[in-house]
Amino acid sequence: MPLNISLRARLLLSATSGIGCTLVWFLEPDLASFFGNLWFYGLPGLFFAAGVLFPYIRQDKFMHLRGAALVLLSTLGYWGATLMVIENPFSLSTEWMTGSESGWLSFLTGSVTGAFTVMLAVVLIAPVRVTLLYPLLGVVASIAGGLITAITFNQDGFWALGVGYVSWHMLICLAIYFGTHSRRADHQAIP
Repeated sequence: MPLNISLRARLLLSATSGIGCTLVWFLEPDLASFFGNLWFYGLPGLFFAAGVLFPYIRQDKFMHLRGAALVLLSTLGYWGATLMVIENPFSLSTEWMTGSESGWLSFLTGSVTGAFTVMLAVVLIAPVRVTLLYPLLGVVASIAGGLITAITFNQDGFWALGVGYVSWHMLICLAIYFGTHSRRADHQAIP
């Protein structure tokens, strides 16, 4: 049985994970080093898994192994999303929207890549039962989160970038929550 945590608490955890990811971005290490990559991708992967995915882990003897797998796949999702934005596979950049070389289409591609990875991980590893709404909400959340991140990415300051990360994390949190059967026990949930 997954952890019984209210939607409000899940959103607070997801916002906290978004702030943590923003902090890692601003403390940007040397990405050429192994430990730089581990820090840059691993910490956000850990923050996202802990804030958004862990409440879905079935509590059994494999709980810790499932948690480690979710951290690993969350890290892989963040790496894939970042690669899609940095490598800019779609050079149809719209500088009028983001003011950057990595246009909104790259952010959308990155967002969908990250969302697909983590949402599939929850289904396979946690595991959870999903409805047809699950993938539909995932697409909507990843598009909205990708656009918000594209808009806020080149704004000055910690909080501007934080809006993108926090929004994306909260939207994916909502997609997972409303697309699974986990909300039935919400009336008895930890507030």
